[in-house]
Amino acid sequence: MCHGDVLAQEQSYRFSPSNQVSAYFTSQSYSDILPIKQLVEDEWRTQPKHDADLAFSQSELGSEVIINNWSINPAYRVDYFVDTNPDTAYAFYADRASLPADSQRTYDLALSLQESHAKGLRLGYQWQNEDFFSHIKLGYWAITETRDSTLRGVLSQNSESELQGSGQLTEHYTDNNFLKRPNVNGERWNNSGTGYTLDITLAWQVTSKLMLRLDAQDLYSRFTLDDAGFSDGVVDTDNQYTRASGITGFKPLYSGIETSASYEYRLPKRVNVEAVYQFDGMALHSQLNYIGNQSFYLLGVSASVTEESRVTLLVDVERATPHIVLDTKWVDLTLALDKLKTQSAYQFTLGVRLNYPF
Repeated sequence: MCHGDVLAQEQSYRFSPSNQVSAYFTSQSYSDILPIKQLVEDEWRTQPKHDADLAFSQSELGSEVIINNWSINPAYRVDYFVDTNPDTAYAFYADRASLPADSQRTYDLALSLQESHAKGLRLGYQWQNEDFFSHIKLGYWAITETRDSTLRGVLSQNSESELQGSGQLTEHYTDNNFLKRPNVNGERWNNSGTGYTLDITLAWQVTSKLMLRLDAQDLYSRFTLDDAGFSDGVVDTDNQYTRASGITGFKPLYSGIETSASYEYRLPKRVNVEAVYQFDGMALHSQLNYIGNQSFYLLGVSASVTEESRVTLLVDVERATPHIVLDTKWVDLTLALDKLKTQSAYQFTLGVRLNYPF
C-alpha cells in the first residue's frame, strides 16, 4: 500500500518520481477461520469462528525501475486463497483435535483452495500533471506451481460413532494434491504455464486539500496450463459391500479419473480506494480495500515528521486492526497486526520498499 501521495506540500503535490529505482517485499494475510499461523501449519488448536468462510495470503518480492515514466517490474509472487463454510471448518477442527463428532449433526462440506506461484515481469507507463496521475502495468508470468482443489459433500456419524461421508473432489495441480498423486519423472503431466495481468493506479488531486486514489491489482488476470495434473471423482467412506458368496468386499475410498488436462484460472482482484483530506500539516484518510471477496474499511490520520517523511495510523473499522505506515523519500514501511502475539493473529500485513529517485 502506498501513501507517498501525501508527502509533498499541499500546493506542490507530487504523485511519483519520473525516474526511480526501488526494491520491495509485501505480504498480506487474513483469516476468519482460525489464526493464520495455525492454518498455514495445519495445527487446528483454536475452534473456528462461527462465520468462518475465508482465508488468503498474498506475498510478492520484486524490484522496479522507472525511467522517463516508463517502468519495468520483475517480481515473484505467491497467492493463496481458501473459501469454505462453518460446517467444513468445524469438521476439520474436530478431526485435527480428535474431538467426538456430534451424532445429531450432518456437516455440509464445501471447500475451495487456490494456490499460485509465479515469476514474471510487469511493463508500464505512468502519466502525470499537477492534478492527475495514472500508471498502467501489463504483466507476463511464468507459473512455477499451482493448485485448484474443490470438495463438495456431506459428513455425519453413524450409530457406531464412526464418521461417514461422501463428496465430489476435483483438482487441477502441478504438484501438491489431496490424493498425493506423484508426477513420475515429469511424464504424467506438464508443470509449466503462463499468465497475464493488468494493474491500474489512478489519482486525482480534486482540490488543494482533497485527493482521491484508486489502486487495482489483477484487475484482469488469466493463467493457463496446457497439460496440468487433473483428478475428478467421488470420495466415499462407505466402501464395504457383501458379495453373493457372503464374503465382504471393499471398494476404493476414491473412485474417479486421474489424468491431465488443460486448465485456466484467474486471481481475485485487489482494489483499494482512498480519499485523503489535507490540512495544517496533517491529513485524514478513508480507505476501502476489497480482496478475495472481502471488504476492509479503514479510517486514519497522518502527520508530517519532517519535510520528506510522514507517519500514518489507520484502523480497520470492523476488526479494530491498527495499520502503521512510515513514508520517507528513501524507505516506505507498512505494518498491520490484530494481535501482539503473532501465533494468535488473524490479520497480518508487512510491506518494505526501498527507493532511490534520480
